[in-house]
Amino acid sequence: MIKINLYPYKKTKRGLSIELELGIYVLTLLVISILLFFVNTKINNHINHLANIKSQKQNLNRLLIKKVKIVNNYKKQLKELNYKIKVIKEIRKSQNMPVIYLSELVTNFIKEKLWFTSLKLSSNKDIDLSGVALDNHILAQYIKNLRHSKYTKEVYLKQSAKRKIMGYSLVSFSFKLITKKIMDEKTQ
Repeated sequence: MIKINLYPYKKTKRGLSIELELGIYVLTLLVISILLFFVNTKINNHINHLANIKSQKQNLNRLLIKKVKIVNNYKKQLKELNYKIKVIKEIRKSQNMPVIYLSELVTNFIKEKLWFTSLKLSSNKDIDLSGVALDNHILAQYIKNLRHSKYTKEVYLKQSAKRKIMGYSLVSFSFKLITKKIMDEKTQ
């Protein structure tokens, strides 16, 4: 069976009108554009802020590098001065040592039985000594006394020989006295 609809045709709603849809799209695009503009502005402001911070840090870095150079220069000067002070202190400590060494030679000297003919103090504070003794026993006693001195490290007899001087039979000698260094003296 066939049905015929005699009622007037009614339009069904298919959705919003084109003008309304177009308005919503334009409004949505406008809102999205405004949001993108604000986000872009915020990001640009943040980028500018970070660039300013970077510039400040670079300036601070340059300033600190200059100060570090100055400090390193002062450290170098201080190191040089400390070295000079150390050298001066060592010189002052060793300044009177030759007098002390000669004093030890004289303190242990056997009067009227021993005579020096030459005495040489080297730069390393060793002493080369030559002289004349009445006999070998006097010479041996003098060397023994020197070996027991706290400033003497070792005594090396280079030579001794009998010799006639003005009709007297004497013993000529030469020896090397190795002195204790200042550091050696402190450790005792």
